[in-house]
Amino acid sequence: LERMATRGFFTPNQLKILTKMNLPRNNLYHACLEWMMLRALRGIDDGTIRNYGGSTTISLQNAMCTLRGTYESTGSHLSSRMHLAYTHLVQILVDTFVFTAPFA
Repeated sequence: LERMATRGFFTPNQLKILTKMNLPRNNLYHACLEWMMLRALRGIDDGTIRNYGGSTTISLQNAMCTLRGTYESTGSHLSSRMHLAYTHLVQILVDTFVFTAPFA
């Protein structure tokens, strides 16, 4: 986190807030998503970002929910198991190579 702060990804004040939060390190992104949404909504309120009949707010909320969902699903994709047919095929290939290696 300190390296990210020195590179300008967030301010030293935000770093202090993140380090004092009572969250596991892998859940600190919730605070960052909340900050992004609050900043976007503040921009809509003060007129910096145009809100075309509420569609911008809905689009921003959908984008934030999609981003959160994508982050949450990444862990389950990384820990997923291989299909048994694939591992069986690899085992057959390895056995074949080991068996034919002395004849090569």
